[in-house]
Amino acid sequence: MENSDQVATLQRLLGLGDDGVYGPGTRVAHLTENETRGLATDTLPYPPVAITPVNVAMVAPGSNYTVRGTGFAPGTTANVTLFSTPTHLGTTTVNSDGSVNATVVIPADTPVGEHTLELSGESFTGGDAIVSTPVTIGIDTELPWVSSVVASPSSVDITSGPATITVEITAGDTGTGVYAGGAHYSCNGGSMENPPFGGGMFWNDGGNSPGWNGQLVSGTVNNGIWRGTFEVPAGIPACTLTLHTIDICDAAHAMCLSGTPESFGITNSAVTITRSD
Repeated sequence: MENSDQVATLQRLLGLGDDGVYGPGTRVAHLTENETRGLATDTLPYPPVAITPVNVAMVAPGSNYTVRGTGFAPGTTANVTLFSTPTHLGTTTVNSDGSVNATVVIPADTPVGEHTLELSGESFTGGDAIVSTPVTIGIDTELPWVSSVVASPSSVDITSGPATITVEITAGDTGTGVYAGGAHYSCNGGSMENPPFGGGMFWNDGGNSPGWNGQLVSGTVNNGIWRGTFEVPAGIPACTLTLHTIDICDAAHAMCLSGTPESFGITNSAVTITRSD
């Protein structure tokens, strides 16, 4: 995981980016190329064994949480355990790059307080690998919040075709963190139930419908910015597209809010839709 010019050169030869960091992705490409060329693979660097720190303020009893790690032997089994009283949460097969992504359920009867998540398995060298990170188990009683919703550009012309609107939502939650949310826009005071046109940007709990593409682009789930897009079709009349409804849910799914911009105490953002035909 150290940065060097030599690694950047290797990455360019492998057709990768050239950030100079020899991580799991670079190692897999390096291994594959050496095997293809009949070169030795036993001298390739081994990725460090690590567990990703818990990225929310607390994890609620009974909720899901994804444990992530790196540096484990591909194809082997990794185990997730919650301490201090050992509670086995699950097993998963290590990915080809040595990474682990294990979604587990925190038992509903887990005592509130400080605990430790442990990820164990086999390292690249064949030895035992054990890494851990602290986690706070707690009941999320805090409501999520939204401080701004901004759509851009402020004006689009759909004479020649559809237009793409980008939406940024600044939101947070001091408990388990924001999990799902979105913003719905409508023309001329319409709504999802009473168009002429409605569209929006959302993340999680969605599916593959247009607009379900929002993602965290800055900050954390406790205080961050989510960005995504939706499309305004070319066939609608000229109108003013205004923010109609905001939705926000925390990771415990216990605290969800839905309302108008005014109910969140924020300014309503608008986009002018024009056409010259």
